[in-house]
Amino acid sequence: MILIDEERIYSEVLKKKPKLVAFVAPEGLRSKLREVVEKVEKIFGVSAIIIEDPCYGICDLMEDASRRLGAEIVFHVGHTAARDELGERTVIVGAYDDVSFEYVLEKAIAVLKGFERLGLCTISQHLHRLKECKEYLEEKGIKVLVGKGEGILRDGQVMGCRFETVYSIKEEVDAFAFLGQSRFHASAEAI
Repeated sequence: MILIDEERIYSEVLKKKPKLVAFVAPEGLRSKLREVVEKVEKIFGVSAIIIEDPCYGICDLMEDASRRLGAEIVFHVGHTAARDELGERTVIVGAYDDVSFEYVLEKAIAVLKGFERLGLCTISQHLHRLKECKEYLEEKGIKVLVGKGEGILRDGQVMGCRFETVYSIKEEVDAFAFLGQSRFHASAEAI
């Protein structure tokens, strides 16, 4: 189940006391986001809108759209970043998937043991599972490398337009394992 960091949203609304806020999220989070938006309107008495642009990404923050709409804050839901705020009005709000990778790793271990050095990466929703997955693989005798984050990326994190963490270790590993369900994000590791 996806968990949106509602406390982050609430604290920003309390701190900045806006009249109008905007939200942007990937399509897969929008039904869950609607519940959060309704709570924000009810609890804080602010107007809230969801920008339903099919383009979503950390490199497309919706600053101009939110400005034209008169929104004082735009909550960018679904990414985590090394910074909590980007642009003039964008607040980064994490959304985390509570899925466990234990079963998948158990099934994949036979294949993964065929590589001497394995690079490990993931997206924002699974970043909180990266350390435990690395430790599990290392307990099974696999040497695991996680690329260092830089700029807005955290260690081992990839985003649709940002892959420095995998590129920084690609010469040091025999293969990459991507934690997640996104073919889009995993495709960069194949390059």
